[in-house]
Amino acid sequence: MGELLHDLKQGDRIYIATDSKRGSKRIHRLIDELQTSLKQENANLLLNSETSGGETERAFMESPDRHLTTISLQAVIGSPSTATGLSIEGDHFDKVYGLFYGASSTAADMAQALGRVRAPVPRVVWCAKYGRSFSKVGRQTSPSALRDLLKQKTQANTLLIRASLSEVHQRALSHYDWEQDPHIRYWSQIEAQRNRSMWSLRTALKVRLMHEGNQVEVVTLGKNQKAHVLLKEAREDMKIEQAIAVEAAGNLTKAEATLLGQLESLEPQQQLALQKYEIAKFYGLPIDEVDADVVLSDNNGRSRGQILNLARMLEPETAAEADIRALERQGQWQQGYTPWDLSNATLKREMRVRLGLDQFLALGKNWDKESLSTFKENALNYAPQIKAVLNFTVSPEMSAAQMLNQLLEQMGVLCVSSQPRREGHRVRIYELDPVCYEQKLAILARRKACREQPEKDGTAPPFNYLDGEGCATQKTLIRMELEKWRWEASPTPWVIQDEVGQMVTIRGESGCTFLVGRSELVPWNEPI
Repeated sequence: MGELLHDLKQGDRIYIATDSKRGSKRIHRLIDELQTSLKQENANLLLNSETSGGETERAFMESPDRHLTTISLQAVIGSPSTATGLSIEGDHFDKVYGLFYGASSTAADMAQALGRVRAPVPRVVWCAKYGRSFSKVGRQTSPSALRDLLKQKTQANTLLIRASLSEVHQRALSHYDWEQDPHIRYWSQIEAQRNRSMWSLRTALKVRLMHEGNQVEVVTLGKNQKAHVLLKEAREDMKIEQAIAVEAAGNLTKAEATLLGQLESLEPQQQLALQKYEIAKFYGLPIDEVDADVVLSDNNGRSRGQILNLARMLEPETAAEADIRALERQGQWQQGYTPWDLSNATLKREMRVRLGLDQFLALGKNWDKESLSTFKENALNYAPQIKAVLNFTVSPEMSAAQMLNQLLEQMGVLCVSSQPRREGHRVRIYELDPVCYEQKLAILARRKACREQPEKDGTAPPFNYLDGEGCATQKTLIRMELEKWRWEASPTPWVIQDEVGQMVTIRGESGCTFLVGRSELVPWNEPI
């Protein structure tokens, strides 16, 4: 990174390929700050999934050479979304940089990203030694081993929910051809190849570049502490700015969010508004209560996964329901099943119960090193199963408290410790963080209330209730306004805001927006 910033200071034109969306945003920010400090125009372009809907970005992707001929850019940053379908033929860059963190791409993907610029200019590449984007099922490098592990996990989960499955699903899963089904064979081959690449990412990239005929020179550089600090500061600043931007985004109704979710590309403001809506939906909050603190605590959706794990631990039926819904969604297409897409929520819960984690989910309960000896012995005995099901590595070198804390953290539960004096010496005592745990329980209570509310009065939820696990984000005024519009003898004026297929979003005179069928529309000044 230090060398990249130095080249930019010298005025070089640089194309930067990376395998991380977050990394691309940090690099873009550092370049912006550098150009501002040098009193230069911010002439750089960021291409990732969040910016791909912009007019400038679309124009670049459609015709990069024409765009670069008409507009002077010193730096272009491309995430994995530009690894295919982009070809820059002209002499527009002096260097190509590759910064690969092992976040998503294989060695083949990274080599392809470095080749987006066709001109024979120097390539400067930094790559993590190991990748992090292993298969979700396991880290085996053999296709048959991956298939066997997936088969074991799927069959174990199916046995746990068998009583709730229909005969159709039971029969289909029991007769699934794990050896000859072409889908499972191709999947296992692709995933095994990915795992092999992740285990030796830097070496794999070097070998591939050499195999493709490139001259590769390995250079060992010391850590640039200044660049490291700048990246860390940029990461923290961007988190806060993103949270503030989400808070300031518009408040969507369910109809508007549904329409946005159906679009292929979104403007940045639409993405922020949709993110705000999804946060409100998950946490059971009125949408106008989603502030920067809520966004930060969501941690880019990581907290949502933890809360779901906790909910399934405390409410076993939700785990089975999640698995059954997933199977039903796959079965309704009558095109077979894709077991690698199943979450196995019930199996994960069963693993946590066998470890006794449910015994620690109680406020006021405390434990010390001695009382965890049985827990550690149990965890070591289940070490292979814990790795396969919970993706957590248990080793004898770990303390029992460390094992427990990290397993509880998968459910968003934190522990606090104290050192009271016992029998003349201090002993470290652990317990659940009461503030954190009560916050999680409050979220679960709100989510449950939102799921049950439509059932209490026997009526369908208004438009701004969310299917499945959501909650109201506005009052029932929208539904009343819609019915008034539908049945009034003289409709009030309306304006079409968006159209998707046979569905149209309209805005009435009161400012409310509705999702209606195209066939319902008539000119407002004509009699019905």
